[in-house]
Amino acid sequence: MGVLRDLDKLCKNFLWTKQDKSSGIHYVEWKILCKQIKFRGQGVMSTADKVGSWRAKFAWSLISNPASLLNQILIAKYGRKFSFSGIKLGNSPSWKIINNGDKFLQQIVRWKVSDDQCCLKFFLHIGSWNIQILNQTFGKELVDLISSIPIKDGIQGDEMEIIYSNSGKSLAALISDQRSIHEEEDVSWKWLKKLKLRPRVKILWWRLIHKAIPSNEFLMYRRIINHKGCPRGCCDMEDANHLAVHCFFLKDVISVIKKWGYDIPVLTDLENCFNWLSIYSNYNPFFGNLYCSTVFFSWKSRNKLVHGVKEDNLYVIAANLLLFPINWNPPPTEWIKLNVDASLAENYIAGIGGVIRDSKGRFLFAFGFKRTHWDISALEMEALFALNKVLQEWMYDAKRIIIEGDNFNVMKHI
Repeated sequence: MGVLRDLDKLCKNFLWTKQDKSSGIHYVEWKILCKQIKFRGQGVMSTADKVGSWRAKFAWSLISNPASLLNQILIAKYGRKFSFSGIKLGNSPSWKIINNGDKFLQQIVRWKVSDDQCCLKFFLHIGSWNIQILNQTFGKELVDLISSIPIKDGIQGDEMEIIYSNSGKSLAALISDQRSIHEEEDVSWKWLKKLKLRPRVKILWWRLIHKAIPSNEFLMYRRIINHKGCPRGCCDMEDANHLAVHCFFLKDVISVIKKWGYDIPVLTDLENCFNWLSIYSNYNPFFGNLYCSTVFFSWKSRNKLVHGVKEDNLYVIAANLLLFPINWNPPPTEWIKLNVDASLAENYIAGIGGVIRDSKGRFLFAFGFKRTHWDISALEMEALFALNKVLQEWMYDAKRIIIEGDNFNVMKHI
């Protein structure tokens, strides 16, 4: 156990110790981080918590393989018909480990009942339970419990078996699943998964859900600073709700995006934001991804301001957002790449636009126009031709240009 706790300590130090070896802020509890993702955790494995699951395999070995040398010694000392009833003074360390493992093993095992037991033949009919006789003898709950026990032919005496032996999972994985079976799934992890966010964006939103982000309100609560207002000058407390919905800088970026034809609604609070993202994760995940990425870039720009660096321009952030949700590969050296896209709403209000970057992925230029149309392919083609309207002299200095879009039928005609 000492070694396992040391491993956990290394993991905690990696998460919470700064580069200068000073202790960082513990935004969430260790046990929350160790929960599965669908239970609002991050799936970090705690070795100390898993020790019981790992010990369960020694208990199962004693049950399923009594002929091994170690098990023969244990059976000779403690008896063949052993019972994991408890640990007594003087028990060997091996027996203590097996006893501890059995507490976890009992969650995933059941009895196989042999059909040659004389006392059970009255309750059996052609190799299976006689439900009619059971109902006459026992209550409903006990009948349901008894009938769930399988009857096996050709075995001498009752035996234990793993309930999900054909699942392909290890004993430790089966026990872990069984221990969390009564936990309630978190609704937010489903829409976070469906939106397919970049890892850094997903972590930011996970922290927003847990109110575990270093906003001024959080830092003041921890008595690190003495003010909780927004550093951008908003007349509002900077908390998770402000960062994800109410910040004027965030609203300005969204206004720029809306001018380019991406219709993102005005949200009232964080709860309303979560509900909207949950709906759009099924209806239109691109817009949900776009909004989450907008909040991420707004938070990133805010951190520059806090640390004495000039904030990013609104139009630069808006242009970066159009490419951020997708996987983007840079062009060769001294080349430039144009990415075009179009958006079409149900009321035929549309938008077309494009972003130009260099070989290092740096933003060079962006354009966008509003349109009214009914054909997305025609809009994609018009986005290509729109480059002629915005050509500038510096563009001719590039060796080549790569044009990229997500409509195959349009791209193959270039």
